[in-house]
Amino acid sequence: MSRFDAVTISLRNSPITSTSDATRAFGEDPGLIIARPNRSIYNPVYFTVPEGFYALVSDFGRIIDYEGPAGKTETWPAGFHWGHPFKKVLYLVTKQAIVFDAPCRGVLTKDNVGIEIDIAIVFRVIEEDVKQFAVKVNPKDLEIRLQAQVDQGVKNLGREITTRDAYGLRSVRTTVIQTTAGTEEEDLAAAEETKIGRMTSTEDVELAQIAQEKGASSTQNMKTALNRAFRPDGIEITEVIIKDVNLPPGIQRQLEEKTNVESRNKAQRMQQKKEVQSITFTEAIQKLNQSNAEAISQATGEMDRDVNAVTVELQKAKADLNNTMEEIRRKAEIEVESIKQQTQLQATESEQLVKATLTAHEAQAKAEAQRIETETEAYVKT
Repeated sequence: MSRFDAVTISLRNSPITSTSDATRAFGEDPGLIIARPNRSIYNPVYFTVPEGFYALVSDFGRIIDYEGPAGKTETWPAGFHWGHPFKKVLYLVTKQAIVFDAPCRGVLTKDNVGIEIDIAIVFRVIEEDVKQFAVKVNPKDLEIRLQAQVDQGVKNLGREITTRDAYGLRSVRTTVIQTTAGTEEEDLAAAEETKIGRMTSTEDVELAQIAQEKGASSTQNMKTALNRAFRPDGIEITEVIIKDVNLPPGIQRQLEEKTNVESRNKAQRMQQKKEVQSITFTEAIQKLNQSNAEAISQATGEMDRDVNAVTVELQKAKADLNNTMEEIRRKAEIEVESIKQQTQLQATESEQLVKATLTAHEAQAKAEAQRIETETEAYVKT
């Protein structure tokens, strides 16, 4: 069973029971792009517009604009709206991006081998053109036109690549060519590592890069052509992705065998490189250990010498300190003795001065007393 036998979505325009059932209906059917809800008879005075959809409202079957604070618009906002029973939501168009899977079979390569390429088209409905899209576009017709456009673009791509290059087309999208040079090389290398069996030769990697570049360029051209064809219908193509490539079984086995051989060779080279690196690392570690031991020994000897030198310096400093302290002690004793002698001399001089002062005062007092006594006697006699 081919990978392309998987169920693909079918674009549809379908009735639903009510606007409240829209989220469930669109969620269960990824191909549903336009829904036609019925108006509930139990709500005769209002109707609702669900979130996530463009809504077109009709009044007695005629589509009418919404008149809001910003003016008139074709689509109605989500929420409750007043209206009589014949005023209802005529169409609900999804705002979500739609992924349309377009498998292309019988694509001939440059070397005339038929391959299958699975393309995914991502598109959305343009808000300004919702009315035109809902009224004029038939989903089945849109599906056929999309498939035809994709078939033509893929066939043009097939004529530019070989069967061997086709593997490199997988997971190519239009955004690949917008990356920087360095990032692109890294992404291409990573893609080849995982999806082409980790190719190792420079030639294979270069071929894969060329295929990626061709695929990216082709998807970009395809996107441009699709937008040119479908923009008038209110559809914008946002992405074109090459999802997968299916080769004929015989060529598939050949590439797988080649990949397995290259993988084994790479494993052997990696093992040899690992052994060489192990030996190199062992020798480097031994040299490093020896160098460290010599450095430690040298540092230990230098440390011992430094300790001895410091010890001598400390002893010398201690002796100098003792001598200084002894000298200070002697000077202090001499100074103290000198101060003591000066103090005794000053005390003697002070004592002598006091005695002399007392003697003088005593003699003066005696003389004064004698004078007074003499004057008293003289007075008495008179």
